[in-house]
Amino acid sequence: MKRGESAGAWFAIGMGIGTAVGVAVGNLALGLGIGMAIGAGLAYTVPRNAGNDDDQPPA
Repeated sequence: MKRGESAGAWFAIGMGIGTAVGVAVGNLALGLGIGMAIGAGLAYTVPRNAGNDDDQPPA
């Protein structure tokens, strides 16, 4: 899997988590902000640690 595809997938997972949290606490805007933070963190860290040896810089 290319780094970009993996990063996109992890960002989407983070957005899903954040959106669920936002709905749970009744503040969707807060949830979207949390989702972007989680998604960006996962998209940056997970592909780097997954043993990808392509020479792509982090997004």
